[in-house]
Amino acid sequence: MQHLLRSACLILHRQDYSETSLIIKAFTRESGSVSFLVKGAKRKGSGFGAVLDYFNQLEILYRPSVRTELWTLREASMAHEYRNLKSKTKLNALAYVILEVMLRYLIAPEPSGAIFSLLENSLLLLDESDEQNAKLSVLLCDFLLSLTEILGFRPQFESCALCSGGLNAEQEFFDLDMGGSICQSCLPSSQSSRISIKPQIRQWLRHIQSEGRAGLKVKAAISHEAENLLLAFLGYHCGTQKNLRSLSAYQVITSS
Repeated sequence: MQHLLRSACLILHRQDYSETSLIIKAFTRESGSVSFLVKGAKRKGSGFGAVLDYFNQLEILYRPSVRTELWTLREASMAHEYRNLKSKTKLNALAYVILEVMLRYLIAPEPSGAIFSLLENSLLLLDESDEQNAKLSVLLCDFLLSLTEILGFRPQFESCALCSGGLNAEQEFFDLDMGGSICQSCLPSSQSSRISIKPQIRQWLRHIQSEGRAGLKVKAAISHEAENLLLAFLGYHCGTQKNLRSLSAYQVITSS
């Protein structure tokens, strides 16, 4: 029998299992992405009902299992509540995008303290942020860039991914397989995994990558194209191209 583990966690998704029980998908510091069957969670007086919600960071006690994908949750207590993510419209919309990225792209249950720390820090920064569109897009792009780096496929925006030459065309291409922008001379060598992008997108992402969240301001159309590019790149290398339901809602309310 597996030993009980104690870990910090954040809920990525929750759904009803019965009239009284829940299934939750969570990302834990100790075990990565896991699913729990929480029996009796919706009963009155349950110690779980009040805390098993989105944008609550929890301290949980659970027993891992090699026999089933649904693990047993023994205890859950509140460690931190991200109150602004629950109450402010734009912050809430972006927070759901971040959770859905974790849910759709990080399927394997391998533990990753680095990924949990990135998720935790990104939500903390977002919770303390104002609702300026440009700042929110910088935060999302920074999160996606950091995630790709942790996963081992950091994109290249400084020079051509094939020949390391300069990039100065009016219209550029990003090759998902090579993981970087491609110069005009190397286009015949590039395969069908390339995406046409505006130079401003590469320049903006390069700035975020090198300078962090102190990003240059750009129009919403450019920042949203940059977000879509990074999500396409992440999906390509995670082996799963997903349409995020939360992304369209977030981009609509931050487009003006």
